[in-house]
Amino acid sequence: MLTLEDAGKALRSLHASPLIEIHVGVGNPPFFIQQAFLEATSDFFIAALRPHMFEEGKAKRLDFPEDDLEAWGVLLVYILQRRVPCNLREHEELCTRCWQLGDAYSIPEFRDQAMIHLVSSHRTGHVITRQAATLGLKVSAPNSKMRRLVAEELAFKMKEERASGRFVMKDLEETIDGQGMPGEYLLAVERLKDGGRPREFQGRTTGIEVYLNVGRLDFLVGKDLARQLPFYLD
Repeated sequence: MLTLEDAGKALRSLHASPLIEIHVGVGNPPFFIQQAFLEATSDFFIAALRPHMFEEGKAKRLDFPEDDLEAWGVLLVYILQRRVPCNLREHEELCTRCWQLGDAYSIPEFRDQAMIHLVSSHRTGHVITRQAATLGLKVSAPNSKMRRLVAEELAFKMKEERASGRFVMKDLEETIDGQGMPGEYLLAVERLKDGGRPREFQGRTTGIEVYLNVGRLDFLVGKDLARQLPFYLD
């Protein structure tokens, strides 16, 4: 049980926490955030900021030249508030880039919050864009949640295009080329044959965490985010 003494300890820890200089991309001005916030978010930052192991820890500076600045903006909101912006679902490619950050830096709840926004934007028959699908393939590993989602989205898209006579195999090949995708795509096609498009959502609370089941995928997200979603069950 939290007490006022815990609040005092938290304040003292922040007073003692140095600011970390963070550079994202190339040529962008740095921003600063307290080390305590970073270390409370991920073991990745704990390890990276150890002064006796890495130069970054000694210099109190982290560089992410390959990362996306806009996605880092969303991550900073999460670091400070433990939630992502409520309208993130309106930006599919940004959802995917946020998922990539969460996956790269071992922040599973941030990763799942980004992805549940991506998934929930498709509840009414909307299909993931080609750009978001291609990006999702590039940043995800085989059998990951993102890879399975993209496979199902592409399978559904191609099913619709076949029915309308607009299906072009070359378009599909260009999307999945070089990404180790054909096997997962074929499995998704079989799932569609068996039961249509899997988009049944169920939310349930477990303590202060909520697990959302999307098809056969489980997501760990905060209760505040879950309550924004139309399928949440309190």
